[in-house]
Amino acid sequence: MAKDKDKKDEGEEDEPGSGKKKIIMILGAVALLGGVYKFVLAKPAEPASSLTPEELAAMMTPDQKAALLEPPEGEIVQMDEMILNLAGPDETYLKIRLALVLDTQTLAEEFEAELPIAQDVAVLYLSSLEPDELRTLEGKEHVKEVLTEKIKEEYKGEKVMKVLITELVMQ
Repeated sequence: MAKDKDKKDEGEEDEPGSGKKKIIMILGAVALLGGVYKFVLAKPAEPASSLTPEELAAMMTPDQKAALLEPPEGEIVQMDEMILNLAGPDETYLKIRLALVLDTQTLAEEFEAELPIAQDVAVLYLSSLEPDELRTLEGKEHVKEVLTEKIKEEYKGEKVMKVLITELVMQ
């Protein structure tokens, strides 16, 4: 019987694939220990907040820097459609609709009563334009910038952050 037992032990060691099982088990144990070390025992990486402002600024794109400098935008208020005569020798009509982006402190519902102030500024400025000033993308962008400045000035730099052109037709 002892000889049979020795043969069984020898036979188990000689089974095909048993060496592969042991290697897989050893690799699994090593991977498990590595994971435990990484997530439990290893020293955590240095947080990004320990960087100096200069280092953070050097890592940022110009768009990211600009976004940090701009205050957050609030609600958007749609103005009524306006139909105006443009300046110039020809009779050219402008149909335009503007929207105002408010700051976060101003509620759209309360601002509605003050919309005629912005509309007055817009009518006076837009009716002084020549049709050629609104034909190009650059011209429209320039008009938005000027309207934003003029309307902000009228509200003493408060409440309105920028002007959007939501509709524009010339005829």
